[in-house]
Amino acid sequence: MIYIPKLFCNMTDFICSFVNDSVPKYLKIINFHSQTQISHHLFFIDSGSLHLRSSEKPVVQVSSKPSIKFCRSSKDIHMSETQELTFAKRLKEQTATIHDSVDNLVMSVEPFTNKENYIKFLKLQSVFHKAVDHIYKDPELNKAIPELEYMARYDAVTQDLADLGDKPYEYGKPLPHETGNKAIGWLYCAEGSNLGAAFLFKHAQKLDYNGEHGARHLAPHPNGRGKHWRAFVEHLNALGLSPEAEAEAIQGAKDAFAFYKVVLRETFGLPEGAEAPEGFVPHRH
Repeated sequence: MIYIPKLFCNMTDFICSFVNDSVPKYLKIINFHSQTQISHHLFFIDSGSLHLRSSEKPVVQVSSKPSIKFCRSSKDIHMSETQELTFAKRLKEQTATIHDSVDNLVMSVEPFTNKENYIKFLKLQSVFHKAVDHIYKDPELNKAIPELEYMARYDAVTQDLADLGDKPYEYGKPLPHETGNKAIGWLYCAEGSNLGAAFLFKHAQKLDYNGEHGARHLAPHPNGRGKHWRAFVEHLNALGLSPEAEAEAIQGAKDAFAFYKVVLRETFGLPEGAEAPEGFVPHRH
């Protein structure tokens, strides 16, 4: 019988699970301090004693049988690692691979080497932000995410191009026009790009462009990139999407990243399906 140490009796609800199936070697205790904060405590079992992973002193004596006795009653909580993640974190986790491939492909074409390449980058940005502009203006999303319409950056990109004596890229195919749950995924990509644009903005400044000339759409939000992103994420998580709706949004985000790569290859003259060279490590500073 494993007795949970008395110190855990003062916590709220908790779950205990064995990492090893038969004779337990590890015990993970998950404490739910609130709806949003979860802490994990991993113990190991050695010579009949329960130890904190970071301590050699035994916390409590245990027997070899893998049964559990709670020191207080607990609700039956069934929560997997995936279920513990918020919607925004699931979006990030499930789009990480394609997101990284986009970042690497962008930097591999050296968009900040000279004015010519930077204009190509702005044309790429103009196509993508035009494709998501209607999402920022969506009435229902503006109810859920305050002032969303003012976060759109298509107009800023066109002004950046005008500063450099050019105009938006004329994409020869019909632009995607996502609505519903998939549009939320596209919005996640577009708004997340402003958070990740910090290093792009630094590169643009080396070409003498800034938030008032040539790099308006890369400039940080007035509240700061981090603070603005955290507020946006809170609104995303508060949408209360069903698992099916979340899956559609995640697919929408993947589609948005894939579309961005298609336009990038076209504007920079790369062959269809081209990716960053194998082993390419982008220089972001």
